[in-house]
Amino acid sequence: MKLITKRLILRDVLMKDAKDVAENANDKEIGNFTTVPYPYTIKNAREFIKKKELDKKKKPRETYAFGITIKDNNIVIGIISLDDINKSNKKAEIGYWLGRKYRQQGIISEAEKAILDFGFKKLKLNKIYGKAMPKNTGSNKLYDILRTLKCAVSMMHVLISDVVLNCFQLHKPDAGCKFSSAPQMFFWISQSRFFMMLKK
Repeated sequence: MKLITKRLILRDVLMKDAKDVAENANDKEIGNFTTVPYPYTIKNAREFIKKKELDKKKKPRETYAFGITIKDNNIVIGIISLDDINKSNKKAEIGYWLGRKYRQQGIISEAEKAILDFGFKKLKLNKIYGKAMPKNTGSNKLYDILRTLKCAVSMMHVLISDVVLNCFQLHKPDAGCKFSSAPQMFFWISQSRFFMMLKK
């Protein structure tokens, strides 16, 4: 499966991509801001790709993970995904990482627009949620992108396992959607309760 944008091709990750995945994911900053382990080895990459190959066979699919590549080369420079897809409640979680030397070029913004469009239009989702640490300024800029997509956004600060996260939920764009950038609340909630709340 492929999603094609002006500069990018988002595609399935193959075992031959393991070296590129390992080289770009082996970054302490990625390890700090995501669930990707650090250091990240080629063994980690192969295990990740093997798991995603198995995930593709599940019916119904619970995840779509795309390797981010630039059109003029076929190197996987990052991953963007929709995970924990709940077809009954029409929800999924967005997640991503990008190799250090490819940041600050609008690549993630372009990839996000494509995967959100895929989630809302192709998968018929109504809500897509995500999490970002306040210090992760790149991920928190997602809200600026959503203005152009006319998504309705609800956001809150949540303390999970002693870590403060910005948690946001995106609602399927329609004529009546309005953008709200202001945090709505700050509270403590257990991790299990938080995910139960999102999946309702």
